[in-house]
Amino acid sequence: MRKEAIVLFSGGLDSILVCKIIEKWGFQTFPIIFKSPFIKGIDKENIEKIYNIKINEIDFYTEQLVAVKHPIYGYGKALNPCIDCHAVMIKMAKAIMDKRGAQFIATGEVVGQRPMSQRKDAMRSVEKISDAKGYIVRPLSGRLLEKTIPEIKGIIKREWLYNISGRGRKEQYKIAKELGINEIPSSGGGCLLTDIGFSRRLKKALEYEIDEDSLSIIKHGRVFNLGNGLLIIGRDEGECKIIEQMKASGKIISVKGEKGPIGIVISSDRLNLSCSILGRYTKGIDKEVCCIIDNKILKERRYNEKETYGYIIN
Repeated sequence: MRKEAIVLFSGGLDSILVCKIIEKWGFQTFPIIFKSPFIKGIDKENIEKIYNIKINEIDFYTEQLVAVKHPIYGYGKALNPCIDCHAVMIKMAKAIMDKRGAQFIATGEVVGQRPMSQRKDAMRSVEKISDAKGYIVRPLSGRLLEKTIPEIKGIIKREWLYNISGRGRKEQYKIAKELGINEIPSSGGGCLLTDIGFSRRLKKALEYEIDEDSLSIIKHGRVFNLGNGLLIIGRDEGECKIIEQMKASGKIISVKGEKGPIGIVISSDRLNLSCSILGRYTKGIDKEVCCIIDNKILKERRYNEKETYGYIIN
């Protein structure tokens, strides 16, 4: 029998440990990392080189958006449906497990490490809605949890599992040393949905039913609520280039005759207001500002800092 485990990989120490622990058990690993504009990336090439782990990328954006819009278990402190997202990841991993003929799914979860998604009841909820009940092995905390199907079948032994709990890292560092891992990585990628400011911007974008392909642009620049859509203005040259590349998502707006950033108007017809707001962030000193949008020139009163503050989404 070909022995393989599908590993949910984040790039942090816990998921690296899980890969190495499972390899020590005599299993091959198939580490998967989920890609989405909301999930901060990792240095895939560097991690593969240092830890000799081949990472497989899985697109997660569409599935994550569904979880954000319609969470079964609600949100954390921001717009983060952690339990739902994790359940969808597990469900996708289960499909890969079945397709590849692997024996189980493994995660780097530690009981009590995260307040929303790594409680025992949250873990049971994930199993319930992911259709993977009994197949999720958590090597770092397994001895604190119910027996899994691989244990019952004798594929893995309970004494191979650890009983780590809580937010401390002492035990993980000890295991890393035992496994010959000398370079301790920083924490995994992280998720923008846990960021309060980003979540406010995303919530407003979802209210305006901004299309899926355009949502990722709210990661960049200053975001303004126009009442029926959004205005996004670049804060530096790099962000302005990104906005320029996203021109299919809306209408590019720039200033004429003075230095300043560019912006993009999405799902809104309030172009005059957009021009006034953009004028606040240019080098011009005149009371009026000229803007170019849709090959048309607009001339509007330049807003001051106080006036723009009422529109910005922080």
